[in-house]
Amino acid sequence: MKTYLALFLFLFLFVINSHAQKLYVQLSGGYAISTSSDDLGSPFSEIGGFDFSQDDNGNFTANPVYGTLGKGYKVNFGVGFLLNQSLGFELQATYAKSPRIKLAETNTPTYKAIHEVVTQRLVAVPQIVFSSSGEKLRWYNKTGIILPITGDSKSYAVIDDDEGRLAKERLGLDIEGAMTDVTIEGISTARFDLGFRNTLGLEYALTNRIGLNAEVAYSFLVIRIKQSEITDYAQQTNVGNLTLLDETLEDLPLSDKQTYYSDELTQNSNNIDLSPDTFDTTKASDVLEFKNNYNNLTFQLGLSFTF
Repeated sequence: MKTYLALFLFLFLFVINSHAQKLYVQLSGGYAISTSSDDLGSPFSEIGGFDFSQDDNGNFTANPVYGTLGKGYKVNFGVGFLLNQSLGFELQATYAKSPRIKLAETNTPTYKAIHEVVTQRLVAVPQIVFSSSGEKLRWYNKTGIILPITGDSKSYAVIDDDEGRLAKERLGLDIEGAMTDVTIEGISTARFDLGFRNTLGLEYALTNRIGLNAEVAYSFLVIRIKQSEITDYAQQTNVGNLTLLDETLEDLPLSDKQTYYSDELTQNSNNIDLSPDTFDTTKASDVLEFKNNYNNLTFQLGLSFTF
């Protein structure tokens, strides 16, 4: 990916030096909302794949959690040039960070659990620019390919179990009055795929060299998870004043702390479901990869400076 980006940058600078009629820099920022939403859900079975709530009378509701991981704040920096009044090229860098995005939640009088994630990413977007003419006001369209550079996703999971469910699962004992609190934090990195972005904008000339920009941008981006690691963990089970279990990150085997994702598993993969007889807890777990949806629609404002 970095090789393709370096090649494009070389060609970009070559064309600027040879053919550019007008060089500009654009700074912009805005907020993205989810589009083309998927059903989210937590990978932790103790939390579940949807929103579940139950009151004291036993009445319950269950709802899917729709959305993408692409919503949040964006900051863009672009360098571009126009070959003529109608056609140009731009290389844009975008940093994006999401708020806490809920994947799933369970909320009952005796059991509460929630899983949230925060994502951040840095991408490069080489794009073709089509523009109208106009001294004061002009519209433009940018179409380009998203080349992810780096990014990660941080997970935050909390469980408050007052019904003894986790105590039975972890200790194998059905203990009345057992209360378990769990906190988990982790980070996932990605194996990126190419994406697509299309931007429709309007520029108003404040001066001969400074323009005010208003844009709407649609991004299509799917990211495959490469690996994940639990970075903080605590689980404590109490019955009254008696502590039955008190675990931290150091107590977890490596197979629970680290996971590698691939598009194929074999008999040599360290997977407890497919190869239980050879599963090694001193090694990272191998599981099949999955994709996260980052599709979004961004509304942004910015300034452009012409040289």
